[in-house]
Amino acid sequence: MIKFERAEKASWTLVVLGFLVFLAAAPAPGSGAPAADKRTLTLDECVGLAIENSKVLHASSLRVESARAVAAVVAENAGQVRRHLQDAEVALLQAKTALAQAQADRALARARLAKTAGQVR
Repeated sequence: MIKFERAEKASWTLVVLGFLVFLAAAPAPGSGAPAADKRTLTLDECVGLAIENSKVLHASSLRVESARAVAAVVAENAGQVRRHLQDAEVALLQAKTALAQAQADRALARARLAKTAGQVR
């Protein structure tokens, strides 16, 4: 909420600054400036010009684009990590199955060895 209020204050500050820049750039009445340079702007046009010419907003939008690109890379990497994790889980399950089979085979071999040893005596 605080960030929104700051953004709202910043946007109004930009509007006021844009309007002041417009007023400062306008020739003073009776200064002998040509009338062709005069142009009446609406408030929306002033706001649009202020936003267009704001270096702070431009830098901020570049940071937002950069953050979105980083987020996309992180999401892609997360997908790859998930796939590798699934592969590792499958490999672990296969290893556990092979271990259980080897233990069963060892137990069977011991039983056969004990039976053979009992027959030899």
